[in-house]
Amino acid sequence: VKKLYLETTATDQKLIALAALGTTPHPELVQETLQFAISDAVRSQDLFRVFVYCGANPKGRRTTWSFTKSHWELLQTNFAQSLSSLSRILKASAGELSQHSDIEDIEQFFDGKDTKVFDMSLKQSLENVSVNSNWLSRDAEDVFKWLKSHEF
Repeated sequence: VKKLYLETTATDQKLIALAALGTTPHPELVQETLQFAISDAVRSQDLFRVFVYCGANPKGRRTTWSFTKSHWELLQTNFAQSLSSLSRILKASAGELSQHSDIEDIEQFFDGKDTKVFDMSLKQSLENVSVNSNWLSRDAEDVFKWLKSHEF
């Protein structure tokens, strides 16, 4: 799939290839995809999409958030002029997490950092994590029982 991305000149095929790369169930391939995304091989305007695809992937969320934290300075520097992309990367990386401990992790990571330019996205991400976490705490057992009773 990476080869397709590199060899095609059609924008729509490039975007499809990036989406496919983000759907892998293997965290090490998610890591590799994100590393590829920050290379010169991926157009800067498409970078945030890779984070969206990997962050939406249930098997890739934690890897995406970890990668974002590890590369935050680079991302912030590269997107200083494109705050909407930085906000999208933040929401894609952190907004789909689902544990109470994730809220603390996100807050600790941004503690002491200047968040003015993406404060709304940070608040929305924290709210999403809180909603996801509360839903899991409240309903996960019932959903599991229902799925099991319906032979899923």
